[in-house]
Amino acid sequence: MKKTIIFGVLALAAGCFAVNTACAQIQWTPEQKAVWETETTMRDLSLKGKDEKAWSYIDESYQGWRNDIAVPRSKEARIALAKYGLSQGDKNLYIELSPIDIWVKGNYAYADYFFNSFWENGAGKKMHSHGRSMDVLMKEGDKWMLVGDSGGADATSK
Repeated sequence: MKKTIIFGVLALAAGCFAVNTACAQIQWTPEQKAVWETETTMRDLSLKGKDEKAWSYIDESYQGWRNDIAVPRSKEARIALAKYGLSQGDKNLYIELSPIDIWVKGNYAYADYFFNSFWENGAGKKMHSHGRSMDVLMKEGDKWMLVGDSGGADATSK
């Protein structure tokens, strides 16, 4: 069993390296870079425990439809769920984002990416998930705002 776990971790690391290497070779436009900067800023703020600041990047019109829910979730519902987890002691430990495609047209964009995340629940149990998401963003002034997302953890996440 120990060998299986070690092999699984090595395979995951190799896969992440391959995706990151491929993504590093993509030449992004300045607009695509700005969209991706918004994605990584939200992630970084969340990892630093600055969730309120991260949530300021979510537009009031937001609708998110994750793989594991029956209907889209509003900004209010997304934040309420996150606050509940935080109140129970949940804590993000690491989140890796690997872009697949970023499309921008005028004030609208989407970012399609793989994610790999580790967190600790309130009981101290370390958790892991990985999968694919697509975020839809709208530019308001000089700031890209998240207006929707879809995707989530794949079936092998635990």
